[in-house]
Amino acid sequence: NQVCRAYAFLLTHCGIPSIFWSDWSDRGGEVKKQLKALCQIRKSIGVHCTSRVNIAASQGGLYAAYIDGKHGTIAFKMGTNNWSPGGDGWTGKAFGHEYAVWTKGGR
Repeated sequence: NQVCRAYAFLLTHCGIPSIFWSDWSDRGGEVKKQLKALCQIRKSIGVHCTSRVNIAASQGGLYAAYIDGKHGTIAFKMGTNNWSPGGDGWTGKAFGHEYAVWTKGGR
């Protein structure tokens, strides 16, 4: 559970992330499915090493942020507390143990 949550953070935020081969190949089909979805989201939105991050919430049990890519925006939530992006046009794209990812725009 923590592996997917960690990759959800890394793959939706700015930087140049990588996936360890053993996490890709040895953790089973469900982990690989989640990693594929997160990579697809990153590519579709165009998140890059200098993407802007706007932290919407940071408190016990909740971290939430908006990440701007070249083609749209990601809304990311991690933790046990409830949160969802404000405004219209958001589509839920990935959900896992204590994380959720929405997008607006993209290719």
